[in-house]
Amino acid sequence: MNIFAHSSHFTPQSGGEFDPQRLKVQPFVDPDPFQELTYPTVIAAKQAIAEYLARPLAKLTPGQIAYINATLDSTLNKQVVMEKIRDFFNPLPGSHHAE
Repeated sequence: MNIFAHSSHFTPQSGGEFDPQRLKVQPFVDPDPFQELTYPTVIAAKQAIAEYLARPLAKLTPGQIAYINATLDSTLNKQVVMEKIRDFFNPLPGSHHAE
């Protein structure tokens, strides 16, 4: 018994043989196809942050450096890191209120 007899990949034209031309192709969708989803090192992440901020990290305040270090201690995921950096350095108007 041929378990593939009813498969659409077998056609009478192919003599009941497997026809790879009939296989559906679905490309893999990668949000960052040429790079990794995480920074390889903390240094690489800091370089990306400095580039994003358009200034050397040495020019930041101790509090800003501490926030960056704490963020990178928790994750090297590019998306998470950059979301946190954007939110910290560019907060939405009205998102912080005086206590």
